[in-house]
Amino acid sequence: MNARPHVLWIATHPIQYQAPVFRHLAASSRVTFEAAFLTRHGVESTFDPGFGAEFAWDIPLLDGYTSSFITNARHIDAPVAASAVVRFLATHPATLTVVSGYHAHGLRVALATARLLRRPVALLSESTLESSEARSSVQRVKRGVLGALLHGQWALAPGQRARRYLESLGVRPEHVHPYPYCVDPARLDHAYLEREQTRARCRDSLGIPDDAFVFLFVGKLVEKKRPLELLRAFLSLERGHLVYVGSGELEPTLRAVAGRSPRVHFAGFKNQTELPAYYAASDVLALPSRATETWGLVVNEAMSLGNAIIVSSEAGCSDDLVRGRGTGWVVERPDELATALRAALADPARVAEMGRAARALIEAHRPIHAARGVDDAAIASLAQR
Repeated sequence: MNARPHVLWIATHPIQYQAPVFRHLAASSRVTFEAAFLTRHGVESTFDPGFGAEFAWDIPLLDGYTSSFITNARHIDAPVAASAVVRFLATHPATLTVVSGYHAHGLRVALATARLLRRPVALLSESTLESSEARSSVQRVKRGVLGALLHGQWALAPGQRARRYLESLGVRPEHVHPYPYCVDPARLDHAYLEREQTRARCRDSLGIPDDAFVFLFVGKLVEKKRPLELLRAFLSLERGHLVYVGSGELEPTLRAVAGRSPRVHFAGFKNQTELPAYYAASDVLALPSRATETWGLVVNEAMSLGNAIIVSSEAGCSDDLVRGRGTGWVVERPDELATALRAALADPARVAEMGRAARALIEAHRPIHAARGVDDAAIASLAQR
């Protein structure tokens, strides 16, 4: 009987959304698993320029699976010596090497090294054809090189747009396995069961009445996420509240535009264990991002807490989680934001129904389903040898 295939996962750093998947893979009866990280970002307190704050995630990121660090660098953008990546891969054979993206130099080195060592690889990519990067001349060159490296290889796709992108690189459709983007259900399911109590406490802390309608924005306050367009659309409404959870370079501008409005609230950066309370306190999550938002995992989190969604059509998750799903509104242009906000505000019963549909739909986007895609890719790559 053949031994179980061994999966080696290479990522820039421990990521809060991937850790639950890794635990499922470590417990799998179909594969053995280990993860290796280029840097220690997120595990140790580091400065994140997007948030404009120094922090470490307040949830365990390394528990429940075998892991190691290729370097001791603390920052995600720290230069990683190609020789360190090459040495690590040369001494860590695997049936399937999963490379989590190609945005960092170290990841590109890992992908090329695995191919030079004649090892099967699977690229996890959330890139989409709709993103501005995909249309740039530099990206076209990168795509050509990437396509050559992935010839005959495997891929993991978070959603429909990522699948189309991967297939455009020449990856065979049958070699693209689903890796539905997911969040930690253990933390969010508990919060959902206590949603009403948490809702009341969080609203009280923000000074929001129990019977008010609340819109929520979660993320870095940066241009690509269009928080300013959301604020301007919201201020055209005569009632309702808008809560910003996050920090970033646009915060001073947002505060200036909001002025002294008692209906706009800035909660600041919140760590992972603090976030569920804000979803519970809200009715609708709004994510009006540009196409550079290749997914938008805050949508998964909000849906897990039963929120309806307003999302830009440019965000990668819109096709899989919202469009035609009965879970919210897809906004084709920024100037349609106010219309969507107004529609939600006018029909709380419909919003509640959308929230229930969102909670039901997100059941198919759990770590066990993502782990299954990795299992299947590893077994298929072994069978092809």
